[in-house]
Amino acid sequence: MMTERKLEQILTRYQKSFVAKVYAEENEEHDLLMDVFGISPIIKRENK
Repeated sequence: MMTERKLEQILTRYQKSFVAKVYAEENEEHDLLMDVFGISPIIKRENK
């Protein structure tokens, strides 16, 4: 059974993985995980 703590751990791993990705300067893509964590394309580019 999925507990709130387990879900939080999974989302935290996704967030760390997502933030560590490298993107091209012109990348304007937007996806569901960006919405979940409040990450804009601008923030995504800043975290290269």
